[in-house]
Amino acid sequence: MTGATPSILIVDDQRPFQLMMKGILHSLGYRTIDFAHHGELALQRCQQQRYQIIFIDYNLGTGKNGRQLLEDLRQFGLLDADSICMLVTGENTVPMVISAVELEPDDYLMKPFSQSVLRSRLQRIQQKKHCLYGVYQAMMMQDWPTVEVQARHLLEQYPRYAPYLRRIQVQAMLHTGKFDAAKTELAPILSQRRPHWALLQQARLEMESGQHQRCQALCEEALSTNKYLVEAYDLQSENLMRGGDPDQARQLLKKALEISPYQLQRLQQFFQLSLRTGRQNDTLQAARQMYELTRRAGSNDPKQLLNYVRCLLNAVSASTEASQKNRLQQESLLIMHRARRDEHLLRKMDYECFERLCMARLDAADGRHLQARRSCQELALQLGEEDPLCCDLAMLCNQIGEFELAEQLEPAARLDADPIALSLWYQQQQQVEPQRLAFRQFSRQGLRCYEEADFAGAAKYYEQALLWAPHNSSTQLNLLQSVLQCISQDMPIVSVTPAEIIRRIQLQPLVGAQQERLQMLQRQYGDLTASGKLAG
Repeated sequence: MTGATPSILIVDDQRPFQLMMKGILHSLGYRTIDFAHHGELALQRCQQQRYQIIFIDYNLGTGKNGRQLLEDLRQFGLLDADSICMLVTGENTVPMVISAVELEPDDYLMKPFSQSVLRSRLQRIQQKKHCLYGVYQAMMMQDWPTVEVQARHLLEQYPRYAPYLRRIQVQAMLHTGKFDAAKTELAPILSQRRPHWALLQQARLEMESGQHQRCQALCEEALSTNKYLVEAYDLQSENLMRGGDPDQARQLLKKALEISPYQLQRLQQFFQLSLRTGRQNDTLQAARQMYELTRRAGSNDPKQLLNYVRCLLNAVSASTEASQKNRLQQESLLIMHRARRDEHLLRKMDYECFERLCMARLDAADGRHLQARRSCQELALQLGEEDPLCCDLAMLCNQIGEFELAEQLEPAARLDADPIALSLWYQQQQQVEPQRLAFRQFSRQGLRCYEEADFAGAAKYYEQALLWAPHNSSTQLNLLQSVLQCISQDMPIVSVTPAEIIRRIQLQPLVGAQQERLQMLQRQYGDLTASGKLAG
C-alpha cells in the first residue's frame, strides 16, 4: 500500500453510517477520509484524485448502486493495482450476496461489523495486495503473458496464496490459448480436492475442444456442491449454444438470473437467446430489466430505453390478441412519455425524431397506414445516411409495406453499432419475410411482363403484389402505368380503372420522383381521355 496514511473514500447514502465508519477508521489510525453519498459523486471524486481504500455500500438509493459504481471505476481505469475496494451491505438475500461476490471485490462486508473485523480484513487485504502487486498490475493491463509469469514466480515466494495464484495462472493460459498447458496445470489439482474454480476452468477447456458432454458433466459436478454457482450456469449455457441447443441454453441463463439478476451482460445474452428462440415474454422481460437496471443506475446511455421501446413495438406489431396489443401499446406510450422528461437523454440524441418514428409504427399497427406513410416520407427526407435511427425507419418501412425503401436503408441500418437494436430489426424482418417474398415475386413477374409488352399480365401481377403491400406507392404507380398501356394498346381492360388507381395514389404522400411520375401518368391519362380511348 502506497503512503503511510492512505486516502479513503466512503460511499454511502446514510450519514450515520458515514460518521460511524469515520470513527472506526480514526481509531485505526486513518486520517484522510472523504465521503460521497451517491455513485455519481463518488465517480467524480475518483476522477479528481486516487484513493487507496474505497468502501462502497451496495444499495445507494437513487442513481448508481455499488455494483455499477465498482464496474465504472474499473472500466474508466480509476483504480490502481494496489487499491482496495470493499463492498458493504446490510442485505443478506441470496441475489444481493451473489451479485456482489460475482464482481470479485477485494472483500465483502455485512453490516453491522466490529472494529476488530474491519481491522483484520484490511490488514489481510493490504498484505495480499503488497505481496501480489505484480500480478494485480499485469491483470489491470490485461497483459496475460505477464500474469502467467508473475503468478508462477510468486507461487514460490508466497505459497499461502497458492490457490489464488494457480487459478490466475490457469486463467492467463486460457486467455493466451495455451489449452494443453492449462490442462497439465489443472490435472494434479483435480486429482485431489476438485475446487469449484478448477472444475469450471477444466469445463471451459473441454468446451473449447468441442467436448460438450464433458463440459456439462463438470459444471453439474460443481453445481452439486453449490447450487448458487452462477458461473457454472453461464458456462453451461455457452456450451449448449455452441452445441446447437439455444432453447436449453436460454433456460440455464434464466436460472442464473434468478440467482443473480443484476448483471447486465447476462441479461443481454438472455435477451438475445429469447429473441432467437421466439420467446416473446422472456424477450420483453429481459428488455424491461435492462432498461430498469440502467435507469436506476443513472446511466446517461439511451440504448436500453430505445431497445425496450423497439422491443415493445415489435411485440405490438406481432400481437393478434386485442387486449395484449392494447396493453403493449399503453406501455410503449408510458415509457416514451417518461423519457421526454429525461434531460440527459434529450441532449444525447434526437429523441423527437425517435418518438415520431415510434408513433408512426403504432399508427401502422393500428391500421392507420396513410398517416404512418406520411410520417415515413417526411422522416426519410430528414434522416442522414449514417443516422442510427435508420434502423427504426427500416422497421417502419417494413410495417407499411415499403419493402424497397427498407432494402435501400439496410446498409445504413447496419451501421448502428448496438447489437440488440440490430437483433430486433432482424426479428422484424423474419416476421414480415412471407409478405416480402410474395410481394417481391409478384412485382418481379409484373416487371417481366411489362418488359415483354404484356401489359395486361403486368397489371394482373401488380394487383397481386398489392394484396401483400396495399399501400406500396411504387407498385401503385407501376399498376397505373400498366393499365394506361393496356388502354393505349387496345388490350382488354383489367379489373381496375385508371381513375380508381389515381384516387388511391393521391391519398398517399409521395416523394419528389414519385410525384413527378404521377404527374406524367396523369398527363398520359388526360391524353387518352381526350383521344376518346378512355371515358372521362
